[in-house]
Amino acid sequence: MLMDIHEGLRRLIFERGQIDPRYVDVEFETPSREWLGGLNRPTVNFFLFDLQENTALRQSNLEVVRGEGSHSVRRLPPRRFELHYQVTAISEETRDQHEILWRVMVTLLRHHQIPEDYVPAWARCAGLPLLARVGQPEDHPRLRELWTGLGSAPRPALLYALTVPVDLETALEAPVVLTRTTRYAPLSGEPAWSEAPYRIGGRVLDRQGTPLEGVMVWREDSALDGAVTDREGRFVLAGVPPGQLRLRVARSGEGPRRFVLEVPSDRYEVVL
Repeated sequence: MLMDIHEGLRRLIFERGQIDPRYVDVEFETPSREWLGGLNRPTVNFFLFDLQENTALRQSNLEVVRGEGSHSVRRLPPRRFELHYQVTAISEETRDQHEILWRVMVTLLRHHQIPEDYVPAWARCAGLPLLARVGQPEDHPRLRELWTGLGSAPRPALLYALTVPVDLETALEAPVVLTRTTRYAPLSGEPAWSEAPYRIGGRVLDRQGTPLEGVMVWREDSALDGAVTDREGRFVLAGVPPGQLRLRVARSGEGPRRFVLEVPSDRYEVVL
């Protein structure tokens, strides 16, 4: 579910901030020294460093969600959690870095509530908005302390907080599917490592965000490496090499469509 929120934030930055995705990336990584050193183009990074419940917004009264005659269903209302991010712009050119961070800051300040088009379907069903704010220094430890803990040199950054609903009744409807990486070391014991193919899990959705069941998904370079989506629209592919993944996706009675994903990534989603 966090990936759904992150995808909405990514689209918000690109579309409302008018930042061209051809030249700038938006990521949600831990900005360690090694990760920063591996970047090869300007990047906006949302580092999720803290998550806690907003107890002031907690409601303990059971709410009626359906009533038929004398029968009704009662359930606990969603909890509200605060997601705290350190937002940074990284570029080799200081001028570009500052310009991107300024654009991101203004975009976030303009939206005290995430627009509905960027809110995941499961959050819209809760009937509660995704509240947002650019935080103040007293909200959390100073950003300099975060950089020190990460072992990186301090750089300009924003504190950003999202208040999101968590429905305890539906939070665990689907199993977690993780990206797996296998690494091999030479027998000589040398410290050189090489990456082997990934095992990835993704989803196929329609334009309204509804999961599509029974959709065939396979690699363009290997028709044998394929899968069929379940009722949650999920699929799993194994033996996927890093880099661009070219997929063919087809619904029953329709011709296949071509999609290109990047591996590894924090999200593998296809929209038909």
